[in-house]
Amino acid sequence: MSLSVLKPRRLVILSLLFTLLTFHVLNAGAQSTISYSAGAVGNPATVGSLGFGVSIQTHAYDIDTPDLPGRADAFWVGATLTDGGFIQFGYGLQQGNICLNYFVESNNTSICKGGEYVTNGDPRWFWSYYPQLLGSSYYFQMGPTMSGGLNGTWHNYWIADNANQSWSFILDGVPVASSNIKPSPSSIPPEFAVEQVTSGNLGRLGPVEFRNLSYFKSGIWRPVDSLTPFKSCGLKSTCPLQNPYNVTFLGENDAIVGSLKPLPSAPLNSSTTNNVYFITAAILSLSVIILVSRYAIRRKQL
Repeated sequence: MSLSVLKPRRLVILSLLFTLLTFHVLNAGAQSTISYSAGAVGNPATVGSLGFGVSIQTHAYDIDTPDLPGRADAFWVGATLTDGGFIQFGYGLQQGNICLNYFVESNNTSICKGGEYVTNGDPRWFWSYYPQLLGSSYYFQMGPTMSGGLNGTWHNYWIADNANQSWSFILDGVPVASSNIKPSPSSIPPEFAVEQVTSGNLGRLGPVEFRNLSYFKSGIWRPVDSLTPFKSCGLKSTCPLQNPYNVTFLGENDAIVGSLKPLPSAPLNSSTTNNVYFITAAILSLSVIILVSRYAIRRKQL
């Protein structure tokens, strides 16, 4: 049986003025996939946090061209860590035979625990973790059917340090999964994003609303002070297709992201209620930041 595995792609962004650049990850098969994303990152004071959370309104829909290799839509909160890893938690949409609990070691030894067929339009929570940003090892787990909630409902996704012993993944106040990975503080601000992975043409992505991006630092959960939007693609620094996904702020810590009509430029500040639209090559005045994003699919044979 052929199983798909949801796998974070790696997008590295380095610039004194925060210029959006992109790298790519190949599908395990002969066909490559590309990941197009849009979202927002928190303010620099969030660096060094040991927890990350956001509220996401579930938008469940049938994804376009679901039979394409590596095809998926995802909506998540995540962060890059000081130990070199990347962690994320949210919900995804795809179709096919999926490995629900998966681990790949650096020597490409893989372990799959349980698999089932996931129908198109079935929102399921997932988490994934890369021990090293550019390494080949990763962990992945997906929840049961409809675990991402009914269409239109709001859900809180939290990644939390469990007494410095492991990461806990908490959905609406209930731990749904945990890892045996020792927590490490964030090395850059946390972020939320929508992401489409495809090996063909782009389709609809969401849109999905995010609220209350928060972080845990010095023993206290706090909302971020500001948001900085971004959009990117993960195959090359020059995207083969124009990224059509946009960010619109609805409030100070509230944004709708995905398939939105392009809107006129506005001040780059989440405190404005004006609409914000960003092109891929936007240059934003931030200090050096590395953004890591997040969602690709690998075909595995059992």
